[in-house]
Amino acid sequence: MVRGDRFLGAEMLIEWVELMDAVAVSVEYRLAPRSPDPAPIEDCYAGLVWTSAHALELGFDPDRLLIAGMSAGGGLAAGVALMTRDRGGPDLVGQLLMCPMVDDRNNTVSSYQVDGFGIWDRTSNDTGWDALWVIDVRRSRFRFMRRPLEP
Repeated sequence: MVRGDRFLGAEMLIEWVELMDAVAVSVEYRLAPRSPDPAPIEDCYAGLVWTSAHALELGFDPDRLLIAGMSAGGGLAAGVALMTRDRGGPDLVGQLLMCPMVDDRNNTVSSYQVDGFGIWDRTSNDTGWDALWVIDVRRSRFRFMRRPLEP
């Protein structure tokens, strides 16, 4: 939610497109801290709505729409799936969440195991969540998961 662009992970998307005869759309969402919550998730939802509306033009069946994401994108994909539920669509056939950022508490066994290791450790995780939330909603759970969102 704090770095990257729509091309990050594109190699994997290309493999899926070729292997499964699929169409892939990658959304460029605004990044925190410049654009904190709810900007990134609203951008992703808008991308899904646009993709659904243009499915036939893009060459795929609108009844076969799936959402996927990795890391921060996985957390956003999970939130967008909930938004589709709360806002009445677009309908999804499923979601593919790869190592999603879905827990801002940062107090799991694994979060302590990677403290000080690698490029995304426990401190980086806290920094990412702090940048997204900006206001004091930390530790209160994803607000988009607590209640239906208003359009």
